[in-house]
Amino acid sequence: MKTMKLWRNILVMTAAMLSFASCSSDDDEDFFTIGTDGIPMPATYHSVSQADFQKFIVGYCWKETEMHRINDDGSIEEKDYGWDLFGWCGPSYYEFGDQTIIHYVLNTGIPAYVHYTMNYKYDYSNNIYINDNNHFYFRLISVSETTVKVIKWESETTDREGGYKPEFLYVVLKRLTNKELADVKEQYSE
Repeated sequence: MKTMKLWRNILVMTAAMLSFASCSSDDDEDFFTIGTDGIPMPATYHSVSQADFQKFIVGYCWKETEMHRINDDGSIEEKDYGWDLFGWCGPSYYEFGDQTIIHYVLNTGIPAYVHYTMNYKYDYSNNIYINDNNHFYFRLISVSETTVKVIKWESETTDREGGYKPEFLYVVLKRLTNKELADVKEQYSE
């Protein structure tokens, strides 16, 4: 009888450990596929509603806190690409609206802390920011009160055949407090 109870307890503990191990909140962003529009999407994608966009995104400023390259096979590089950038130019900040993105960045060519307004419209049907030339900039993949996760167009590089291919980053943004936003606006000028 004691042996049976021991085996039952081992089975219950094993089942509990397996259920906890499979409940990671980041499972949705572990792997990306290329969508029909050529832009990466999480393997499991949940659309951002218009109500959540207006409630959580518009009117707030967001800081890049984590960036990872999305490889050609859809995997994400473990290395935080942002640390390479932060070493010489620091993180970017963004304020999102329906028709614009305000970008706060250290322009190393001047050098100066600047901000500029980019005319990118938010398309609710596929959660992307595009400009009038249909150039993609961001795809929102999840939002909350304090965190936004996006796919960001980074650049274009040459491929093996001599053509160009876009490079994308998986970026985690954290919402600034009112005090932090005031500090950013004081530091960055036009």
